[in-house]
Amino acid sequence: MIRSLLESLGSAATRSLTGLAMALAFMAFGAVGTAAQTGTVTGSVVNIVSQTALAGAQVSVLGTSIGGLANNVGRYLILNVPAGQHTIRVQLIGFATVEQTVTVTAGEVAAADFRLRQQALALEGVIVTGTAGQARRREIGNTISQISVEDIELTTVTDLGDILQGRVTGVQINDHGGQVGGASMIRLRGNSSLTQGNFPLIYIDGLRMENSAIMADDEAGQEASAFDMINPNDIERIEIIKGPAATTLYGTEAAGGVIQIFTKRGSAGAPAWTFNMDGGIHSMKHQAGGINPKSINPTGYYLNDCTVRREFDTNTKEFVTINERQAGCPESGSWFKNGFLQRYNLSVRGGGETATYFVSGRWENEEGVVDPQGLTAYGVRANVSFQPFDGLDISLNNSYQHKTITWIPDGNNASGFLLNVLRGTAGYTPQNDDSKVFENDILSVIDQYQLSANINWSPNSTWAHRLNVGLDYTVNDFIDWKYWDYYAEPTGDREDDQRQDRNLTFDYAGTFNYSPLSDVTSHFAFGGQLYEEFNYRLNGFDERFAGPGEPQLGDGTNPGIFENRLRVRSGGAFLQEQLGWQDKVFVTAGVRWDGFSTFGEGFGLATYPKLSGTYLISDESFWPGVVETLKLRVAWGQSGRAPGAFDAEKLWEATQADEQQPAVVINNLGNPDLGPEKSTELEWGFDATAYGGRLTVEFTKYDQTTADALIRVSPTPSTGTNNRVLRNLGEMKNWGTELSVQVVPVRTDDIEWALGVQWSTNDSEVTDLGPLKDLGSTIRLGLPLRIRWDDQLIVCGRDNDPGEACWDPVAAYDPSSPPKKGKRFIGRQFPTDLLNLTTRLTLFRSLTLDVVGEGQYGMFLSVGPAYQNMRRTSLSNPVWPYCAPILDTWNSGDRTSLTNQQVVECVQKFSDQGVWTRKADFFRLRSTTLAWRVPDRWVPGGARSVRLSLQGKNMLTFTDYVGLDPEGQDNGLSDATPNDYYTYGPPRTFLFGVRVTF
Repeated sequence: MIRSLLESLGSAATRSLTGLAMALAFMAFGAVGTAAQTGTVTGSVVNIVSQTALAGAQVSVLGTSIGGLANNVGRYLILNVPAGQHTIRVQLIGFATVEQTVTVTAGEVAAADFRLRQQALALEGVIVTGTAGQARRREIGNTISQISVEDIELTTVTDLGDILQGRVTGVQINDHGGQVGGASMIRLRGNSSLTQGNFPLIYIDGLRMENSAIMADDEAGQEASAFDMINPNDIERIEIIKGPAATTLYGTEAAGGVIQIFTKRGSAGAPAWTFNMDGGIHSMKHQAGGINPKSINPTGYYLNDCTVRREFDTNTKEFVTINERQAGCPESGSWFKNGFLQRYNLSVRGGGETATYFVSGRWENEEGVVDPQGLTAYGVRANVSFQPFDGLDISLNNSYQHKTITWIPDGNNASGFLLNVLRGTAGYTPQNDDSKVFENDILSVIDQYQLSANINWSPNSTWAHRLNVGLDYTVNDFIDWKYWDYYAEPTGDREDDQRQDRNLTFDYAGTFNYSPLSDVTSHFAFGGQLYEEFNYRLNGFDERFAGPGEPQLGDGTNPGIFENRLRVRSGGAFLQEQLGWQDKVFVTAGVRWDGFSTFGEGFGLATYPKLSGTYLISDESFWPGVVETLKLRVAWGQSGRAPGAFDAEKLWEATQADEQQPAVVINNLGNPDLGPEKSTELEWGFDATAYGGRLTVEFTKYDQTTADALIRVSPTPSTGTNNRVLRNLGEMKNWGTELSVQVVPVRTDDIEWALGVQWSTNDSEVTDLGPLKDLGSTIRLGLPLRIRWDDQLIVCGRDNDPGEACWDPVAAYDPSSPPKKGKRFIGRQFPTDLLNLTTRLTLFRSLTLDVVGEGQYGMFLSVGPAYQNMRRTSLSNPVWPYCAPILDTWNSGDRTSLTNQQVVECVQKFSDQGVWTRKADFFRLRSTTLAWRVPDRWVPGGARSVRLSLQGKNMLTFTDYVGLDPEGQDNGLSDATPNDYYTYGPPRTFLFGVRVTF
């Protein structure tokens, strides 16, 4: 029995094992059979115009869940595509979606290459700046500008400000001077603050960075900027929002707008390398002073030619040119030289499915157009991203940048280069040897560290979280050293200014997404931000050294030291709700509450609300097809500006009483109720495309009101101090229009030509100054903000009071009734109209011509060198060239042939600063680039592509301005009172570049 049972079990086991084996075999053969019914699709994704690889493009098979991403060289591979005919779709933010039909054969590979074209108005494009989280452009009620990586690569870049010049509507970028390393001034939508400046906030990869000038002093006449420390080759894109309607969620200090920079990221694939090399020259054009022909000014103010001098001949009563080399004149015969520059940049990107990287390094050397001015810079960046599991993305961004700038003394000081050269024998240098000014060493050594982490977690389709934390740390060592036996300081002096700027950012935002109804979507956002800025400055002086050599502080006989530590903290929280209907109507409402360490203790929190709406009317069924896209938008919002660190505090200052007894006096009375300025803006407009995307129009109108404006007023004498105290008293209005039109008249497989026109206006009015009528000569009630208010010729019918004598500026001068001058509103300090003209022509997908021009109109500058030279004019000294023929006539005795205006400008006893305030309109060819992509058959082995480029910056300037240069201003980054005062303007730059990918 037992044997029979065992045989029975064995038989059953045998049958089971046999069945299992058959089942496994069936599954294996079935799998092989299934695989035999699929194929593979592969190909490349490139920019149709530039032929550059588009890493990260999303490739999908319509009707299936199959897809993938293009790798770091633009290649994609899709496996297990069912045999048959399929439509492959490729999508990338900022580019038009492209589809292509392919036939997949079982067991074989189908090829499909895609060429994508950029969209001027990409409604599905993702926007980060000004939003609680990522948002599509179709959902946003305010205008936002973007600079793409292609725009950056085709711009003649000498500093980061060049990227924005002429490419963004309503943005003014001025170089301010010709010294390399000098920063650009940035203003978005004009002026909106009476006293607190108008600088925008700057973010990089979610980290708020230093946006003020890196400390220098007035010896150089220029300043460096942390903004320019960023390597342009590392930038993927830039987003710009311009007013309170867009910046509400950034709270206090955001009323001047926000610029956010996004650096490059890695992408899956083997390492892909890019090498960039640029070389060229900076060259200074002939300094003719606007309308002055070279016949009047043959020497370029003795700058372009210092081998001659002009002198007044008392016999002929004329100025004559004498061939006599000026003392210290360089061997070349010109104070200007060609400044050579060279730049090298190497980067690599790559990674796997869960981790990617981008690493770059650079080195550059630039010479200025005046020896020994120049700079050396180098830096590294490492961006690493991880995706530990689906829904979690962690990015670590690390950058170190170094810059050493050698300045020359310039601007408004006795050591100034231009001041001494232009004044001739009326300068300060001994025996008129102007080379002595270069014995004043001025040096800035700057190190910038940026560390940030971006964490994005989306556990499901409902929740999304974003956390940005980071450190921006800038260290500056500034040295100003005058040699022993220096003409202005015979025993020498030395200044050493150590400054540290540390900015900490902690920023969180969460989003809850749901659909309460089938046609309605909701995005509820919440979050907060903490920010701390710490400034440390140690400033040391010493003078009267014992002898020559390179002294240190303490080696002299009169040392002094000053220390300053400043910490400012701010924090805010926000709520925002966005409702969408049928993906074409969106309404967004939000509010931010802000606390600030500089507010008075009795003020509390600042509240900034916002409300916006968009309507994509072109999605309606009734909409005609000629205009493919029309988006209507409106936005209203508030943001502010904080008072200074100690403006709300009562401060005491050390002094001494009789017999040198220590004492204290009130320095600042303080104001416990002091709060921020609050700017309110209403912005509305539309975005449209027509004719297959060949016409794009963006129009915006905005009105701003700044209330509770911060103004310093004098306290009553009984308070114990005469120092003014800051109060929230004033109000001003600021308004303007922005229009951008882009046309593509030619678009074929081999030729693409795009034209762009951007025009913007801006005006303002001071509507309230509290108990005051004016704030000096630049801010006056009832007039625009930042004006020129000075002596000028009283012109009949324009600015004369009833019964007041007046003169026609073009009428003949009457010696018996000399012209009269009076204080008048002359004009605005900043432009009221900005014009950008762009064109980009690409031939045969290999040769590209990109040109950017910019015009600034409606501002007036004080021509300081003209007035100062005329004030110092004598018969033997050189004069301002513009006045040379006028003075020839005056000295000849035939004075009635001169006009009233010529007399008050050029005759010493009549001339003053006000009459030399002139209209400073100009148009400049900002950037010109000719780039050629070398045919693949000529590319050397190991390389994927080679591009050669010729570039020029500031190649042409059109202006009637009679000063040195409408951008050559002595105040550096200060936007208080720009003045033309012995500072030479930006030079022309010519570059040859090579870009190799491998």
